[in-house]
Amino acid sequence: MSGVQYTFSKEERLSHRDTISLLFSRKGKSLSRGPILLAYLETKLPTSFPAQVLVSVGKKRFKRAVVRNRIKRKIKESYRLQKHELYEVLQHKQLAILIIYTGKTEPDFSSVNKHLSLLMNELIKRYQ
Repeated sequence: MSGVQYTFSKEERLSHRDTISLLFSRKGKSLSRGPILLAYLETKLPTSFPAQVLVSVGKKRFKRAVVRNRIKRKIKESYRLQKHELYEVLQHKQLAILIIYTGKTEPDFSSVNKHLSLLMNELIKRYQ
């Protein structure tokens, strides 16, 4: 796979307040597999990347910020390794993606990777 960039730059992170509020107000569509919920909205983004991502872990379930940040790092790493497949499908479209971890216990990377890959494959099928 030459030419594939396995990076996750600042421009790929969703930070536009209006787009985030649209995602949280359920204006987009959503998918769920296991303890991970993926909400997405096809919209115009202020970047050249096909998708921007926001990862969220609830403070109600995980009181300690250290644990929340660890879970977010695992989800971002899993997304970083799988995003090139999504980018190939989204040629002239742009997506705002919200990934929420809804589980009750801290996951290991293999389970996060498995559930997120199922979600990404389903999202890719919707855009083929």
